[in-house]
Amino acid sequence: MKKLLVFGVIVLFLGMSVIPSTGTTVIENELPTELIIDGPTHGNVGELLEYILILNDPEGCEIWFYIDWDDGTNPDWIGPYMAGDEALVSHTWYECGIYNFSVQVEGCDGTMYSGTFEVTIIDNHPPSTPIISGEKGVIIGEEFDYYFRAIDPDGDDVRYIINWDDDNSVITDFYNSGEEVTVGHTYLEKGTYVICAFAEDIHGAVGPEGYYIPDWKNKALSTVLIVVTDNHPPDAPKITGPKTVRPGTHEWTFKAIDPDGDTVSYYIDWDDGDFEDWFGPFESGEEATRKHTVIYFGTVTIRARAKDIHGAIGDWGHFELEIPKSEQIISPLFYRLLERFPLLYRLVHILGW
Repeated sequence: MKKLLVFGVIVLFLGMSVIPSTGTTVIENELPTELIIDGPTHGNVGELLEYILILNDPEGCEIWFYIDWDDGTNPDWIGPYMAGDEALVSHTWYECGIYNFSVQVEGCDGTMYSGTFEVTIIDNHPPSTPIISGEKGVIIGEEFDYYFRAIDPDGDDVRYIINWDDDNSVITDFYNSGEEVTVGHTYLEKGTYVICAFAEDIHGAVGPEGYYIPDWKNKALSTVLIVVTDNHPPDAPKITGPKTVRPGTHEWTFKAIDPDGDTVSYYIDWDDGDFEDWFGPFESGEEATRKHTVIYFGTVTIRARAKDIHGAIGDWGHFELEIPKSEQIISPLFYRLLERFPLLYRLVHILGW
């Protein structure tokens, strides 16, 4: 009995090794057939809009698309295209409205696929060329403001796409049409730069480009060159004129040199309560002449300093002036009167006494 059992096990084992086995063949999943429509969702009356159509059919075959543009134009079949390839189509709508154009296509196995796409068409017009204004000359590392203004014919809000010409650009928020928009910028290197900007309305319509370039190079362009420099303040003014005077009106000259060649203005302290507040500008190294009436005796120190067009102020220049007491022609009583009544002093100054 045991021998029969062992023989049976051996036969079963041999049978399993001889009989071929069966199993399941695993096939990789294929992408499902899909119709794709892609392109702009908004457009302008009369604008040519382009769309991409794709039928992802894994079998691969020639296909034709049937398009109804939803505007009364005759639908038509276009093709042939290979399944999976992009089909570029275009259309123009001539009236405002919301359109749902439809696409149909027959797959490689005869199955029909369809889809719709919504497009909003408006009668929109782009904004005007931006007017750009601001500083002609700026200093490295300092922020300066520039001003942008464009008008949209439809009254739409606009934003500005600005290129600073130094590998930096910015897109602003939306502002009212015609509103002046202030945008600051800092240049970090010396050079000559041309700022340019576009205005874009809320529908995406972009107007002509505006430039900010030299008005002294081309008078036809109402824009200005941006020159970035490493600025330095002017030297202390050199003051020349009489060192000893009698009371009365006399003349002194002031001359300061700006290291960058900028024009300068002057501030003078006459050391008698009277001041000359930032007059000019004058060319660097040009003499500026001012008259002043002296009525006090003693020693006074005239002081002056220069400021360039960028606002950089230099050191004080000094000049000592002697008014000998023996030369004083104003009586002590009149002197005290002048001290009590400043308006009378101003009158004496004007009359040149």
